[in-house]
Amino acid sequence: ASSANTDSSLLFLDQDANARSIYIDSDATTTQCILIEDPKSTSATVFRAGNADALTTGSILSLHSNSSDTNTRSLGLIHNDHSSATGATVLTLTQDASQNVLTVNQNGASNGIYINQDGNGTALSIDSESTSVKVLNIPSALTSTGIVINVDNANSLTSGSLAYFHSASSSTTARSLVKIHNDDVNSTGVTGLEVINDSTGAAAVFTGGNVG
Repeated sequence: ASSANTDSSLLFLDQDANARSIYIDSDATTTQCILIEDPKSTSATVFRAGNADALTTGSILSLHSNSSDTNTRSLGLIHNDHSSATGATVLTLTQDASQNVLTVNQNGASNGIYINQDGNGTALSIDSESTSVKVLNIPSALTSTGIVINVDNANSLTSGSLAYFHSASSSTTARSLVKIHNDDVNSTGVTGLEVINDSTGAAAVFTGGNVG
């Protein structure tokens, strides 16, 4: 063997050949194939794959299912089950390279990402340090009869708003805080901005500066 069991592990496998270290052929149907029951780890990691530094086109983890069953289920589940564990983050992804942190490929006619925010908190918060690139970008949307950005049925509003944009920059550089640009001269049926108010209040209010 090229290495030795130096940490008093109960089971030590030293695989020097190009073959699986562990292979499990399980016929279990209603119980787990692998179970780590009630680990007592406190500051250590319960399950760890470390120093996979030889990877080229391989992956650290691959999970696959081809079941046609229509029962509701999650292929992966991480559950922080104690409301007092306020310091626990359910999942952290850290990317040190100039590449996507997360890629979601949705090939079905459903949501790519669905957020069910039941607590009184922000459903999506972005802390961006980018300076010359877009913080939120929807490139080349193929939407034809749909709506690219939709905020609908906000019927609980009292003193809140549907949208709020704020800037306190002291820069004197010419810019538009909000721009709507119809960039094709042939699209004569387009209205740049439409405001419909079914009540008696003002349809639009402009304060300060000029209307251009």
